[in-house]
Amino acid sequence: MTLEGVLLWIGGVEMPKGDPGKTRDAAKIWNQLAADLDANIKTTGPVAADVWAKNSGDGIDAFKKFWTDEFAPYPEEVAAYCKRVGGVCDNYAQILDDMRFAYLILAWVTWINMLITIAWGWVTGYAELAALRVASWMRAQGIKRLYQVLVKILIEALVDSAAYAVVTQLGQYATFKVAEMITGRHYNDTMKHVFKFDPYSWGDNLSQGLQTFVANAAFDISAEPIGALQKAGGGKWAGFWGAHPRFGGFTKRMGASNVYTIVNNEYANLFMGGDKSVLPTLNQEAQKVIFHGTRVLKNPKKGPVGHPAQIPGIPR
Repeated sequence: MTLEGVLLWIGGVEMPKGDPGKTRDAAKIWNQLAADLDANIKTTGPVAADVWAKNSGDGIDAFKKFWTDEFAPYPEEVAAYCKRVGGVCDNYAQILDDMRFAYLILAWVTWINMLITIAWGWVTGYAELAALRVASWMRAQGIKRLYQVLVKILIEALVDSAAYAVVTQLGQYATFKVAEMITGRHYNDTMKHVFKFDPYSWGDNLSQGLQTFVANAAFDISAEPIGALQKAGGGKWAGFWGAHPRFGGFTKRMGASNVYTIVNNEYANLFMGGDKSVLPTLNQEAQKVIFHGTRVLKNPKKGPVGHPAQIPGIPR
């Protein structure tokens, strides 16, 4: 597989097998054949007419009858057939071009989304800060620690997921818009059929944003028990999971990320007319390794932007 093929595979797309260039070459041949037939009809018609105009007899009458009733319509029908085939070839080539362009844009959208997800590890401290502030207030009111933890998880999931849904949707919209501006190509019905949505539809964007919100909330909520399992696991559990904070964070995010994909796919099946398996595909797992693996570079001891270095007495 070529590098381009690997990048497209990770991007979740597979290009159509057809070759629009060869298809257009075939269209030229059929159209040229139709043009030659039309030219011959115009040339040979008057010559044939001269035969019965300047001559007479039974043979001439038979030739005239053959030419006008039997032979003359045939070249026109063949020429028309050649034009139709040429037109089909041209249309097929255009559809291939549109589909390849659409799949390329979808791959770009996926990669932009991956970059946003990578960066998210450095910029999501505000969601946790809001949750910690509320948990701190609850602790001051003497509210049970369990409730503090549950509310912290819930608020962080809601704030983080809402922000993530908005940012990723804006990233998708910007990718479509920039691609349209650079290439000068507008998204026609063929491309929208490939997308399975209208990139500029408020309804489609809102629906996708809600889907992302629900899936990311599942990610945030599931990450907590996975992290707790890592901390609570003694012996070889602790040795495996907690060998290094960065590795522990990676495994926690990978587990939660698979929950994200399962919820995301099930949401699509239930509310958006989807019919695919809820389990992550191999290329989706490759995406997860890339963006969660890259986030290993972030020091887990340092909170992201907006995260307090330390707030004593707040459940973490």
